[in-house]
Amino acid sequence: MEKLFCAALIFVVLPLSAGPFKHNFAWDWSVPHDAKFFDAMKELGFNIYVGMESGAELDKIYAETGKRGIEVYRVMEFKANDFADCDQVISDIDIKKVMVKSKKGKAYNDQVGGEPVEKDDIFKNDMMCFNREEALKMAKKKSR
Repeated sequence: MEKLFCAALIFVVLPLSAGPFKHNFAWDWSVPHDAKFFDAMKELGFNIYVGMESGAELDKIYAETGKRGIEVYRVMEFKANDFADCDQVISDIDIKKVMVKSKKGKAYNDQVGGEPVEKDDIFKNDMMCFNREEALKMAKKKSR
């Protein structure tokens, strides 16, 4: 578990060696949100926790971070499938790339965080198209 903790934070710790920052954040995706985790965050100089938790887990995070003066920022996803007819449209060029990759037996979207980047990777998640007024209105409503 400690190896996961180190791996989750290492990408944020490295830039800290360049000098002090006003905002130092840690974003985890697999670490228990207990006192040990938040004590380590504080000891390492982090003052912001970023996550996607909600409900009782988010309440627990607020309780632990509040004791240590750590701010909490919540990531919000705006997936098109949550909103009717607001998805991004894939370009003809990207459709051709998808076809080439599929013929090689590869997924169109190998790059979603940390994987080696390939020149023919396509980011094709169900993201909203914020050029559309109705999508922007729905996102603002969800944010409130």
